[in-house]
Amino acid sequence: MINRGDQPYADSKAAPGAEWAAHIKTDPVKALEMFVRTWHPERQQDATPTWEAGAAKSGTLPVALVALCDLVGRHPTLQDLPDHLLVPPMVSGPADDRLVFASESQGCRHWGVAWPLTGEPDPPVWRVENPHDPDETETEVEGEPLSRFILQYVLCLTELAAACQGWSHIVPAERLTPLLDQFQPIPLKPFSMTYTDGETHYVGPGLLAAVLVDQDEAVLSLHATRPAALEPLREALPWRHFLGQDSPEHSDPGSENTSAVSIPDGHRAPADKPACRPPYCRPDDWTGGDTTDPPF
Repeated sequence: MINRGDQPYADSKAAPGAEWAAHIKTDPVKALEMFVRTWHPERQQDATPTWEAGAAKSGTLPVALVALCDLVGRHPTLQDLPDHLLVPPMVSGPADDRLVFASESQGCRHWGVAWPLTGEPDPPVWRVENPHDPDETETEVEGEPLSRFILQYVLCLTELAAACQGWSHIVPAERLTPLLDQFQPIPLKPFSMTYTDGETHYVGPGLLAAVLVDQDEAVLSLHATRPAALEPLREALPWRHFLGQDSPEHSDPGSENTSAVSIPDGHRAPADKPACRPPYCRPDDWTGGDTTDPPF
């Protein structure tokens, strides 16, 4: 459960920047460290991290896992995210053949690398479905190697834990183009478990954004450090949820665009389908039936 009294970025006086994103392709571990320092408060100096005993034995771990252990020890809100980071990593799987470092909150899936370790500096990541039921277990390799996957995982969970959020109704994907052109895309492949055409992440001034596309329709979600980062976007799209206000039924944002973001009128048409929660929603959730609401 998220500790709302100790949220990400709670002790930051400045809005998070986007400098970390410049290192994703060349040094994803550095990008991870910069992202966490930007969005998650650091532990008080007199506190004793709980990861030290396990990390002291981690000399053979890949660099990305060592960095993750260190970051979780220094930034405790990483342990309050919707899903779990396992520090130190644990050996698990039907045949004890995975070193697991992340787990879905209800234990129905986890992520890890092959065990025993082979010495590969940036090994592939395996998603294991139903890890506690050998008869139902399924495995699939993720699109990103370990260093980039950990960044992607922490990024997505930080979005879901953000105090200030906006979730659009489903809109034609092309209508998001003029808005997204003002953000910086994050060069990471979608999770293997995304049941649509994929989820793309963006970073903007003081905010993170995610777009989930299914054929020619899309949902945009915004995640920020403070309301001021989202307010200029209030009139850009019809929102299902925006800064604590729910709007299950679509209402046209009006013919006059008062947003600070330039959105041509032709890109602001109504949409009548509710948003669902990336990256876990399936195409059936877009029909307006049983939907997965944003986690507030």
